[in-house]
Amino acid sequence: ASLKVYDYKQYKERAKKFKINYKGFPCVLVGFDNTPRKKENAIVLRNQNVGDFKDSLIDAKNDVKNFPEEEQIVFINAWNEWAEGNHLEPCQKHGTTFLEAVKEVFKR
Repeated sequence: ASLKVYDYKQYKERAKKFKINYKGFPCVLVGFDNTPRKKENAIVLRNQNVGDFKDSLIDAKNDVKNFPEEEQIVFINAWNEWAEGNHLEPCQKHGTTFLEAVKEVFKR
């Protein structure tokens, strides 16, 4: 195996091609980099930004819109995986923009 590096938008488009053919709950990633644990066998998503993240949330919301209301669930991975570049908490680089995107997409 070897290090796999994907552009966030490229990864998102690739994931769309492999949509499941059964009822499932979508999971949106803020970012990902597991090189601290996996070393040369890691996966890295780069160039994540709030615009593409927001588009991912909208896609996920649309994926579940026809489910019964109690099953309209979207997962976000992960809330605070700082070591893997996958956090949805305020930070110096992005402030609260990722949290604001979640609020905007899911407001009623």
